Amino acid sequence: MRKRRKLAPWAEALLEELMKPPYFFQNKTDPSGWKQSLWPLDKKYEEEEKVSEAVPVRPVPIEKTEKDVRPTASARSSKDSYPTHTPAKEAASKHTHRPAEAANTGHITVINRENKRENKRTAQPLPQVQRSLSKARSSSVEQRLEGLPRQVIDAYTNEFERLSKVNGVWKITTPEGSFSIKEAHVHPARLKILMDTLEFAKEQGFEGTPNIWRTKNAGYFVEYQQTVYYANHWINGVPANFTSLHQLGKVAYLLAELHEKTRTYKQKDKLRTTPVDLRAMMKRRKVQFEQVLNRTSESRQSKKINEWLQTHRSSLLQEAEESIQLLQSDACLDYLKSATVQAGLCHLDVIPRNFLYDGTEDRVTAIDFDLSAFAPRVLDMSHLLRRTLESTFWTSDYAYNVFVQYNEWRTMSKSEYTTLEALLRFPHHIWRILDSHLANTDNEMVLQQLHNYMQQTERRKQFLDSFHEQIQQLPD
Repeated sequence: MRKRRKLAPWAEALLEELMKPPYFFQNKTDPSGWKQSLWPLDKKYEEEEKVSEAVPVRPVPIEKTEKDVRPTASARSSKDSYPTHTPAKEAASKHTHRPAEAANTGHITVINRENKRENKRTAQPLPQVQRSLSKARSSSVEQRLEGLPRQVIDAYTNEFERLSKVNGVWKITTPEGSFSIKEAHVHPARLKILMDTLEFAKEQGFEGTPNIWRTKNAGYFVEYQQTVYYANHWINGVPANFTSLHQLGKVAYLLAELHEKTRTYKQKDKLRTTPVDLRAMMKRRKVQFEQVLNRTSESRQSKKINEWLQTHRSSLLQEAEESIQLLQSDACLDYLKSATVQAGLCHLDVIPRNFLYDGTEDRVTAIDFDLSAFAPRVLDMSHLLRRTLESTFWTSDYAYNVFVQYNEWRTMSKSEYTTLEALLRFPHHIWRILDSHLANTDNEMVLQQLHNYMQQTERRKQFLDSFHEQIQQLPD
């Protein structure tokens, strides 16, 4: 017969209580008798808990390593002041039925459990965590900035709500409103003159450009790492449609007003902006056109393109020569001489995306003045007419609309019309097609553009001949 194993005192007391009959067999009508019978056992547990609470649970000393973080002031005592075992602790561990609470020693957490190996959990070095967090923050910030340096934003504002990039321009939303930030491709001194000129035009009542957003130091722009940034108030709108007579008239009126209200501008800085010498510019363009024709014929990229050039080379060079000869006439020389004396600001990059049309307010706003310069207004007029007529199959109604808007500000003279004819006769479109062909190997696209140009050749010739006849009928 196996000898019965002696139970622990608390187990024997529990077994004895369980073997007793129910309270209703003990002449007790109150169920509290069950609790009273267990009272000695509850009291015993409370006494054991008091003993365990009286014993201070101190952290186990851990040898310091290079990776450990310096403990707090409560854990900086010597190893002798933290004994690993005490008689009171051993006595408490025999009767404690639950693990002691974890002891916090600053960055080192020690967990003590009964009859188990001590589990030590050490925190990772804090500097490494900070480095990883800083990298995560910096990457998220770079995504928010969309490639715009933070130093540039700080030069304008201390806080912003949203930043996005729209058509190569950063749109930044601040509590004060929305603004656009753009890289400038001109020298800072030249950019300052352009900004001064636009501010002068606004003082004269011109409202066709967005308001300049100045820096905290009231500057026009910010220079950072050899790049110049400038900012304007954000303008809502879509690129103007030059094939719309209404929108075309708005653009022509804006260009004429800008030129007229900047003619009397006096340079505030010592740096002078020389007006464009139109005749010299056209001579250089003719030389460049001949070079493009020669390089295209020697490139051997497409046999069909070379054949087309051999067929039309002489006629194209003749058109360029006629343009230069007309610019050297007495009428054009007189106009260029008088127009250069008080030249106003010309945009010189007259394309639809640089003129935003707001249908709600029925207004056009000009942007992107990087190529602007002081020049005769016929230069902007020729840019606008050439792009419009090429898109409308050289319809004369569009040219008439442009003339009406320019005459609102200053009546066009016969010599100015003659200069405009000379500029329109130059084969700019072919020059652009062949120049892009040298940088692009898409021969099929170039052939299609040349084919479209040849379809308009007859209409273009009819328009220019009719325009010349009408000019000759004007009084001197």
